[in-house]
Amino acid sequence: MKLTLSLEDQVLLACLRGQPVPELALDEAHFCHRLNYHRVTALVYQHLVATDTLTRLTPATQTHLKATYQRNIGHNLAISHLLTSITQILQKQGLRVMALKGALLIACFPDYLLRRQMLDLDILVRFEDLYPAYQALQAAGYQTTQPYRFLWQPLYNYTLNAIPLMGTRPEIPPVLVELHWQLFIPVINNTRWSMAELWQQAESSSSGFEQPDPTDVLLHLVAHQCTDLKIYLSGLVDVAQLLSHWADRLDWEEVVHRARRRHILMHLVNILRLTHELLQVPLPACFPTLGQPHLARATPGYNLLLERLFVQEYTENFRQTLRIIQPLRRLEDPAWGWQLWHQYLAPAVADCGHPLKKLLKQRGGAA
Repeated sequence: MKLTLSLEDQVLLACLRGQPVPELALDEAHFCHRLNYHRVTALVYQHLVATDTLTRLTPATQTHLKATYQRNIGHNLAISHLLTSITQILQKQGLRVMALKGALLIACFPDYLLRRQMLDLDILVRFEDLYPAYQALQAAGYQTTQPYRFLWQPLYNYTLNAIPLMGTRPEIPPVLVELHWQLFIPVINNTRWSMAELWQQAESSSSGFEQPDPTDVLLHLVAHQCTDLKIYLSGLVDVAQLLSHWADRLDWEEVVHRARRRHILMHLVNILRLTHELLQVPLPACFPTLGQPHLARATPGYNLLLERLFVQEYTENFRQTLRIIQPLRRLEDPAWGWQLWHQYLAPAVADCGHPLKKLLKQRGGAA
């Protein structure tokens, strides 16, 4: 699939590749929108300053980018502080804490504090520790942002994956904290993750929290981008960072083995391909053997992801997203819809002992 990129996206990609910035007549408002949409404002700002090309933009745009960059640093510092604080709160209760996504990458790569844009703090606890963790954070001044009246019903283990929390005390930074007990929502995500295996393979960090091993970090990033269409250039930058800095820690035969078991092998192939083509990151040396044979089968998903990156931006319209994403899900699991019912919804209904209609009505009332 060939796309004609807008001038704004051409400049954006040049900055992410570390290339000279072409002199183009930009729509600066649209340029700022695309930077914000792809969550790469800080990265692009740093490149424009380093290459002395920021002055090509109008003073108003320069001021906007600088202010966004500075706010992002403050936000990242707040998230790093919260990660340390929450880890200490939960560890005092004897609970294990795992850092995910952006907070984990900032902890692993210190320069990411200045570069990565994050929305919230994602942490993971074991399912059996969820309620004690929830109570400990409540006692420390955190409250849920939604009324979870039915939180502890079995169906919620299939229809949610995190409890959103916000601090209620002045000393707590105003950052959304997502308390996860699983990585994804099973009923809308067809990847297969064993939380027991994730915890078993986790590594300890010098900061006290735990982190997934490098293979799981990579596959989590891949699954997060491909299974709900929330794919942004910032996610590809994250993958590029891992490929560059953890090249000696990634056993690619194990990566492919886990990807196949988790139903994300085609997604992995597509993300590696996009990272290579858009950011010019070298593919793993084993890619011709382990990845290239799957290119043809993965191509429909590749085309869809490419379109979402540069043509049709993500929409919060759930029905529309669900319809569009079906080709991606069927890349890995042709019988996804049928298996969804038998593997997740039917057991949930049986566990709860209520008719599905009544449960769904209750679920709507709790939102």
